[in-house]
Amino acid sequence: MYPYGVPIKKIDVSKPFKLLHLPTLVFQQVADCWDLQEKYTLSQVSKKSKIVLSLANKKRRSKIDFHIPSTVYITYRHREDAFRLELDYYSEIPKVYSPEKAFECISNIEFLFDSHLESFHFDAKTITWQELYSTLKWINSNWDLPFNPDMSILSYKDDGMFFKILMENLEKNVDHFTISGMEYGSESIKFSHNFEIDWLKVSDTTSLDMNAFMSLKFSRAYLHNVDIASEEMNEILKSWKMGRFGDKMESITNGGQLLGTMEKRKNCKDSFHLNQS
Repeated sequence: MYPYGVPIKKIDVSKPFKLLHLPTLVFQQVADCWDLQEKYTLSQVSKKSKIVLSLANKKRRSKIDFHIPSTVYITYRHREDAFRLELDYYSEIPKVYSPEKAFECISNIEFLFDSHLESFHFDAKTITWQELYSTLKWINSNWDLPFNPDMSILSYKDDGMFFKILMENLEKNVDHFTISGMEYGSESIKFSHNFEIDWLKVSDTTSLDMNAFMSLKFSRAYLHNVDIASEEMNEILKSWKMGRFGDKMESITNGGQLLGTMEKRKNCKDSFHLNQS
């Protein structure tokens, strides 16, 4: 039938392959071979790609840790390594940080991967004060965020005013607040804040900024790897007993040592207990 052999069918390689037109089960098998960054990137191509990727994804509950301004870590289980995802939140040239655009990207991630935004990480080295103001304004005005998110701040010792701006402008209550390197700088920082902190952790500090620490209001505090003199600890405990840390203060721990507790008793005043060793 073919005296010169079977004819070879020419394929137009310039014509794009319609990936999104694949049957759902076939597309799911293809999508399983991609990592989260590839899935996220494809989902941003069009509304259709976003919907198709969402339907094709195997749903696994996960949490989102947002390292402002552009990095997201998605964690599925407590013992699993987090997946790092870089956001494309720039829409103009020159590139300008836009919290609205960044949080729009996070909203897409929540829709795509069945995730929930759990924590915010601030670093004075990565965003300016003005960018911090705009981020906090967005957080305060968005009631779809977790009611009590987790917060952490890095490089406190590099910019104490950055921390002051954060504390005085944030309006959401916080479940866990971690402060790394709460060092005394060229001048001590004082501030006031109107939100509540449930768990406070201060870590990796060689010279604690006492004024800043005693400006905080929290329920429980844990100091880890903090070099603090006995005189400073006595000052903290004295201020605590006087109610300087707020009326919800319950306990403070330095390393593994519980330094004091405040018991709530019915029909009588609170009872303060100082642990001495």
